Amino acid sequence: MMTHIVDVHAWLDIACPWCWIAKRRFVLAVQDYRGPVRIDYRSFEMAPHLPDDYLSAGSDFLQSSHSRHTPEQTREMMRIVRSTGARLGLVYDFDGVQHTSTLLAHQLLQYAKAHGMQDAML
Repeated sequence: MMTHIVDVHAWLDIACPWCWIAKRRFVLAVQDYRGPVRIDYRSFEMAPHLPDDYLSAGSDFLQSSHSRHTPEQTREMMRIVRSTGARLGLVYDFDGVQHTSTLLAHQLLQYAKAHGMQDAML
């Protein structure tokens, strides 16, 4: 029986907490699948408008990104991300993280990809 490789293209921003949750879930699904899977991570900047020197606490960035939400709603969003991530072994510290432009990180990931090291770099 011939087994075909499943090719998956995934777009992610390294600063996106939901991207890491999705990545962890995907890795677990691949383990359950037990067939050949080839993953191609693509860069997606969630905040391409940020200047190179932008720096703020992750919680402040989320509040400014979701300005239509009240601070309480933003805290609830962060609580949901934390609890969802925790069930998968991920830890989120929105107040301790300094959010910045992810452009250079994406360039590094693409460089690593070109040299067969994207998974290790990611």
